[in-house]
Amino acid sequence: MSPKLVECQGQVVNAFMDSLAPGLSWRKAFIHAEFGAEDALAQSLTEAFLVLARPDPARPHSLPLESAVMQALEHLHRDYRAAGHGFHQLDLILDAPDGRYRFEFSHTPSLRLSGQRDPDARPRLARRYAALLAELGLPAR
Repeated sequence: MSPKLVECQGQVVNAFMDSLAPGLSWRKAFIHAEFGAEDALAQSLTEAFLVLARPDPARPHSLPLESAVMQALEHLHRDYRAAGHGFHQLDLILDAPDGRYRFEFSHTPSLRLSGQRDPDARPRLARRYAALLAELGLPAR
């Protein structure tokens, strides 16, 4: 992978870390993004989950993504496409406190990207969140 693409991945991670409230104790984060033919994420599904160190029913597990994170995701998508490694979807998993992360790219467009409603999109992401809880040995909600 080229240094430029590695740098773009780091920019997404840094933008996300900067968006988190200071002092928030968390163990794992998950971002899912889907991209159409254009760079803009409009009409796309983008979700971010944060698994708190101590599960708190009063805090939502789904996070809104700030514009800096969205812009970094768009740049990542654009630069991968320009390098001939385009993708339609990405999953980003971050671990705390060590800061390890991994990107998983999919080249298969979802129904949502073809203009159809994907009835399984949100349930699929809910199952992914439950799997993150299980990985950490935390009870599902």
